[in-house]
Amino acid sequence: MIQDWRVMRGVGKNVWLMMGVFALNGFAYFGIQAVLLNLYLLRLGYNAEFIGTLIGFGQLIWALMALPAGAIGRRWGTRPALMVWQGLHVIGLSVVLLAELGPAEFQTSAIVIGWALFWLGGAFGGVNSTPYLMRVAPPEARNQVFATQVAMFSGMGFLGSWLGGALPGLMAGLGAPPLADPTPYRWALWVTPVAHLISWLILSQSTDSQTEVHGEVTAASVRPLRVLLFWGVLMFLLTSSEGSVRAFFNVYLDKQLGLPTAQIGTVFGVGQFLSIIGALTAPMILRRFGASRTILLVTLGSSIALFIIGSLPFAAAATGGYIGVLVLAAVSTAARSIMSQMIVESRWRTIISGVQTVGLGLGWASAASIGGRIVTQFGFGPYFLISAGIAALAVLLMLGYERKSQAVAVRS
Repeated sequence: MIQDWRVMRGVGKNVWLMMGVFALNGFAYFGIQAVLLNLYLLRLGYNAEFIGTLIGFGQLIWALMALPAGAIGRRWGTRPALMVWQGLHVIGLSVVLLAELGPAEFQTSAIVIGWALFWLGGAFGGVNSTPYLMRVAPPEARNQVFATQVAMFSGMGFLGSWLGGALPGLMAGLGAPPLADPTPYRWALWVTPVAHLISWLILSQSTDSQTEVHGEVTAASVRPLRVLLFWGVLMFLLTSSEGSVRAFFNVYLDKQLGLPTAQIGTVFGVGQFLSIIGALTAPMILRRFGASRTILLVTLGSSIALFIIGSLPFAAAATGGYIGVLVLAAVSTAARSIMSQMIVESRWRTIISGVQTVGLGLGWASAASIGGRIVTQFGFGPYFLISAGIAALAVLLMLGYERKSQAVAVRS
């Protein structure tokens, strides 16, 4: 395993600058923001249905803007597109956090506008970051580079989750209003646009590369439209199932299980920390099973974990299932990045990255907006059980792909 990682010594400046960006985004988005934003909105007086609709709206924008963002990246270069990604994150989150300080009648509109800007930026990052890494990373280090990306998200997400859980209480102790008030949460959330601003400065030191890294030409490459459709549907199923814990798990712990904010931050932090193990073992798992079989196996495990969360409304079962989903997702994310770029010819890579972002965005939007209504009407248990069923559908889709690939290999 150690020998697998030695190739990272020669990946070059651009790869390591991107790792720094991913680290800061993991700290801000998967850490601070994941723990605190929903809790902040709850304390502003918004309910789970509004929060779900807001999240779904933003991720619908992410999905709809994916292909235009990819076209801009192809036309003007991926590096400028990635800088737009971080710049809009700074502006969008700042607008969300300033909304409370303006006239009350404009607060909701400002939050929606800021959230839309944030996810417009997310479309530029989601589509252009993977093709950029494919161009700047040496081919022999590809598995390790994408696994390191996930590890950066997870490791820094752990630190951000821990800090996010602790910051509101610390600020309340330093003179801010008590934790029932939104002010300590808003102050803590200002860490996130600062992290994205630093990321923008890091990207300004990178260089763009137009060198194509050629992947294997598979039988699937002959009919790319069918492959693109398959990949978009798969991403939708994977994300709409995993998205249930991303969107509402902190609300579930806060409202139904009654965990305090600091403990919620600890749960999120442990999940992110243990995800590092999944990320670091991803190259070995990929070498052993291949990307498609890896996705199949971890999605099956995620379905079981979601079933546990939905069936057993206890803190231990819920947190165990949540951590299981995160660890498996860390492995799956690296496998998805590799597989998406290898099942098409190089000229289709930005396109399939855009299709992947569309699938991810629609999946996130469904998990959040439709999920918010399910939670409001039926509760959290049915919501997580439905998510487990969606993951099972993704397993069936991957089984069909595996069988077709084996049949093509036999005919070849």
